[in-house]
Amino acid sequence: MAENQWEYCHLGLDGDKYHKPDKRTGNVEGWSYDCHIYYYGPSKSQYIQLTRLDTIVDFTPFPRAMALLGLYGWELVSVQHPVYGAHGGSDGDGTSGYLAWHRKIAYFKRLVVPGRATDEPKLTL
Repeated sequence: MAENQWEYCHLGLDGDKYHKPDKRTGNVEGWSYDCHIYYYGPSKSQYIQLTRLDTIVDFTPFPRAMALLGLYGWELVSVQHPVYGAHGGSDGDGTSGYLAWHRKIAYFKRLVVPGRATDEPKLTL
């Protein structure tokens, strides 16, 4: 029996930004996020920016992208979060803080299907 072959990707949230409304400039209130996906391939890898800090969106991209990856057959392997101390700074040893929800990376895997590109189906938020 042949051994399973896997393909991998990670989903990253590198930060968020709150935009205050400003009648003078016409800026609207809302949140933006720096969210990306990176597909690892044996011959090429691909980085795709899903949302940017300069564009307000009416949804939180990280959980939406996680749900779509699950629908597309990707299995969550692990998640990394930085840890912040009780007063907003890093506590150094990570024992008394809390997980930072606005910065994280989730790693996924799925079985290789011959003829299917690693980034298929396309992730559209």
